[in-house]
Amino acid sequence: MKIRLHALRLCVISCLFFGLWVSVAAAGPAGNDIQALYRADEVFSQEEALVSFGPRVAGSPAELAAAEYIADEMLNFGLDVQIQVFGIDYFEELSPPVMERIAPSPKVYAAGIDFATMTYSGAGDVKAVVQAVDLLIPPTGGSTSG
Repeated sequence: MKIRLHALRLCVISCLFFGLWVSVAAAGPAGNDIQALYRADEVFSQEEALVSFGPRVAGSPAELAAAEYIADEMLNFGLDVQIQVFGIDYFEELSPPVMERIAPSPKVYAAGIDFATMTYSGAGDVKAVVQAVDLLIPPTGGSTSG
């Protein structure tokens, strides 16, 4: 498991951005209601901008870029912006996993087909003797469990 200190900026700032956007828009000139201030083309352009960053996984460069974009948009509304950093547990497979049998007949297993890495697995090199067990399960009188 690899722990990185990154921000959950996107979630926090997104909530603030859209909540404050409505607040700022609603506080417009007297006589304007929210429907008069709402512009669908602006909402869709914001959505397109956020989608353009790609998947915004916590701690990723795309997440940071999206958070900075949202902060800039909030600054354009004249708001004070503060980005808070939070620690998160983060898992990333840094090298391809390898599993192979060395005896009695060597065999290399294919990652993603024969086995998969469990999320948050620790790193390391493990060598162990595997003992096969054949349980006797009634009423069949035999088994090939292992």
